Amino acid sequence: MSPSPGRLPAEAFDAPEAATEGSARSAPRGWRARLRAAWRRLLREGSSPFELGAAVFLGVLVSVTPFYGLQMLLVVALAALFRLNKVVALAAVQFSIPPVYPFLVIASLECGNLLLHGSWLGVRAEDLPETTAEAWRMLGELGGVWLVGSLVVGSFLGLLAGCLVFFLALRSPVEEALEAEREYRESQRLDPVGEDPTAG
Repeated sequence: MSPSPGRLPAEAFDAPEAATEGSARSAPRGWRARLRAAWRRLLREGSSPFELGAAVFLGVLVSVTPFYGLQMLLVVALAALFRLNKVVALAAVQFSIPPVYPFLVIASLECGNLLLHGSWLGVRAEDLPETTAEAWRMLGELGGVWLVGSLVVGSFLGLLAGCLVFFLALRSPVEEALEAEREYRESQRLDPVGEDPTAG
């Protein structure tokens, strides 16, 4: 039965609705794809062995500093500044987990006091702060000692961890694949397709 003059078929009203539903269904997939692409970019940035080792060094160093509550923000900002892998740096900043935390604080305070005043401080485990507020209060009292000591201890531990990651990354299959890709691209740049290498 043909539609009467001046009237549109029912399908004309259904088509925009179907298109709207299709775009609504594809929108979440588009967001997910963009999120996955952003995550892959984060993982790939600063992925050379040296850059990975430097990101670990930075994360461990910041984890030992007394800036509790700000360490994650600080390490992300520094990783962005030095163009290092933010994901790796964030993982490394978790180095100062509770079982390790007392030893890091004691080592930092003792090392800092020895460097600045030439004597041991004699810190005991029960003297350590248990909350972020107590840590900031202690930082106000022993700020210079704690900060200097944490930079020395953090640099030492970060260097060890960074070197370990550097040498592990050198031997990883991923690095071998990246190196092969770099060599291939370099060969293509030096010997373009279609050019006779024996010419001339």
